Amino acid sequence: VVRRCYCTRPRHSARTPAGLLPPGPTRSDASARVWAAINREKRPENANMTIYGFRVILDFKQADIFRDIEIASDSNFEDLHNSIVQAFALDSGEMASFYKSDEHWNQGDEISLFAVDEKAFVMSDWELQQMCTEVGDKFLYIFDFLNMWTFYVEVMEINEPKSGESYPRVIYSEGIMPGEREDIQ
Repeated sequence: VVRRCYCTRPRHSARTPAGLLPPGPTRSDASARVWAAINREKRPENANMTIYGFRVILDFKQADIFRDIEIASDSNFEDLHNSIVQAFALDSGEMASFYKSDEHWNQGDEISLFAVDEKAFVMSDWELQQMCTEVGDKFLYIFDFLNMWTFYVEVMEINEPKSGESYPRVIYSEGIMPGEREDIQ
């Protein structure tokens, strides 16, 4: 079954209000993370797995710069972060965060790369399938808090895995990353 979204028009939904994360693990619930990793290792390849097709668009007015990334639903947000870093050839040593977003791209709850306190939502603790439930789900992704690279991340497709393919993978690339932010004023 293939579900696609070709536009980002506002939709009405009975899901939780924007900015509210569904219940899930926190940094203090390390045992849930360990069990999730163990269960992922035991799961046969492609068993009950779906593939999310994300479009990741750089907020850059001078050119269209985006990547289409396919990644397994049982991957976590840190895996998606690493895929974005590789796809855009970014410096892997920088801080980054995802923010749950609504249909108008309003910034919601933060999912950070590292815990800033015991109640923080951390990328490695959250599987994509916990927050991505349908085509059109949106996130803001902020990379490098000094330069504030902003990306719009949207679930464009939810597919079955293709036989013989490995995930995550970049399936389409448009544009090249500009230099430092000071160069693009």
